[in-house]
Amino acid sequence: MTDIPPDDEIELDASELIPPPELDPFGDDEPTLRDLRRLCPGCAGEQFRLGEDEQPPASHAQAWRRGPLRNGKPVYEEGGCRGNWTWYWCQRHEDYGHVGALVIVSKPGEGGMLVFFFPDRRIEARPVATDRRRK
Repeated sequence: MTDIPPDDEIELDASELIPPPELDPFGDDEPTLRDLRRLCPGCAGEQFRLGEDEQPPASHAQAWRRGPLRNGKPVYEEGGCRGNWTWYWCQRHEDYGHVGALVIVSKPGEGGMLVFFFPDRRIEARPVATDRRRK
């Protein structure tokens, strides 16, 4: 067996621990630009992050409406994914097909909720040719 010297006698060369500059991803002083995107937990698409005081949609019309205008353009399109840490609305939730889903995030001791808002498929009102109501 070889004799192993005690720990205090082992000499370490720190240069062996530092990677050469061409292999070190953080070796240069150039700032790294990161693309910060909010991803929807339902479909992994783009999500518009709302403030914590924002309330979830309370009706079908609110769920599918376009977002508020910012610089003349809507922040998100009709039914666009949006939410905060308490709830999120997903237009095309992967687990439920192509329907709208409002998820109240489950928290310890509080529970959660799942609400579906299917797209509005009502047809426009049509005039009736024959009045069949009794007089």
